[in-house]
Amino acid sequence: MLRLARERSTQAVAEPSSHVEVSLAPLYPRRPLCARDATWDFLSTQTYRGGRIFPGATLRRVEQGTASFGRKDYGELNTFGVILGRNAMQADAEGFLCISEPLHLLLKLLVLANRFYVQVSYRGDVEVRLHLRGMNNQRLVFIRDEFLHFDPNLYRSYEDEVTGKQLVAAENLGLGVDETLCSVISQVCWVFWQHPDAFPETRLAHHITRIVQQMGLR
Repeated sequence: MLRLARERSTQAVAEPSSHVEVSLAPLYPRRPLCARDATWDFLSTQTYRGGRIFPGATLRRVEQGTASFGRKDYGELNTFGVILGRNAMQADAEGFLCISEPLHLLLKLLVLANRFYVQVSYRGDVEVRLHLRGMNNQRLVFIRDEFLHFDPNLYRSYEDEVTGKQLVAAENLGLGVDETLCSVISQVCWVFWQHPDAFPETRLAHHITRIVQQMGLR
């Protein structure tokens, strides 16, 4: 199911390109959690930060679920409870990618997944994955620091694909959203941190927690 969703997502966000992909997949049971119509009805009504989770005009029925085909973004929910989102990433005027793009996509899909699993009464474990692809030689800013003025390579990746993952009980997706965000985002950011000092995990965690609190999600 996840492989098929990834293949469909390339229609909106082509490969190779710099992009972020988030997936949430129940580990068991390996059976549908709802009917296909339920995925359409669910995505058609979900809101997030004052707007729709996915714009209504982008929703399309696909095999075993519903997908959103945006101009440079993709989202999908299928009957097995697999949720996938993929967005293109583009460097800013300074040549940096911004951590806000993967952070907000991950947060949005965690919120979506929590609502859906509650609706279908799913209480098993969920594998949460964050992939950044096309990252070789890219610079990702995750904490603005004075060091940036002296050495832009402090935030540079030497890997083409960077991954963070976490196994979470479905019932913990809501109250534990900041913990999941901090764990997964930190795994990804560690690869970009090239300063000889220790990775600033605590500072990053505080930054993420503040974002969640400011959005009223904690």
